[in-house]
Amino acid sequence: MNKKTTRPKPGDLLYKNLFVKRDRTAALELVSEGLQAFTQNASSLLQEAKILVDNKKFARARFLDATADEEMAKSYIMLDACRLDFASKKSCLKCLCRAFYSHVEKHAYNEVIRHGSVLHDMTQVRQLFHDELVRWWPGEVESGEPDMPHDTYFARELPLYVDFIDYDQSWVVPSDRLSAMYFQHKLGHSVLSESSKALKRILYTLNKGLYKPEVLNILNEGFCRHYINESTSLSQLSSLYEMIAEKIQNNFGIHKSKFDNSALKEWPLYHFLQIEPR
Repeated sequence: MNKKTTRPKPGDLLYKNLFVKRDRTAALELVSEGLQAFTQNASSLLQEAKILVDNKKFARARFLDATADEEMAKSYIMLDACRLDFASKKSCLKCLCRAFYSHVEKHAYNEVIRHGSVLHDMTQVRQLFHDELVRWWPGEVESGEPDMPHDTYFARELPLYVDFIDYDQSWVVPSDRLSAMYFQHKLGHSVLSESSKALKRILYTLNKGLYKPEVLNILNEGFCRHYINESTSLSQLSSLYEMIAEKIQNNFGIHKSKFDNSALKEWPLYHFLQIEPR
């Protein structure tokens, strides 16, 4: 049999399964199930990473920590999808579904989410997000600085695989000694403590009932008539969230303060997946 087959692109298939095969209500129900699954899996991965750290297996622990981070990023990507009109924003939804499978895009989501409190407007958000999407930083021959791959290389590949390094002209082997520095507390922080803090927030969101389809429906209704980009002011975004939080409180008795502390109240990033960095 000579028939050639091509595997569907995972992101395109996810888009089709979530937003084409199902109506809006069913899509939100499936996203809700996913949010719970991402949270549970991230929790399991971090528990296993802690076991490895306790046994000084830092290289593999680094990989598991990075994988847990990516599972958490999936939550924010799907919540971004919930801010869009499923019928009219097809291209944007496709971009989000492709980002769901991209290590680099998920890393960029996490960087904005985790440092969002120091950002003051959507222009700053765009700049940080696009900086974190740069896949390769060329070095300087004069200063002897090597080319630098994306951060995901150091978090996911270097701790797990043997590789040949062009700059050193030698093989590099995953090293617990070198990976240990990521788990040392500097100013009270380590990669594991940062991931654990991020997990605590999405667990809080899940446990407060804010991942339920009915709540996601309110989030979708509130945002779907608005397209958030770098021209959107902070006051406009805050007003939208205030309206959504009030409606959730009135309908489900979930106090607005719980919404304010949840993963639902974040910088929307979907627009920046569709435009070129400046």
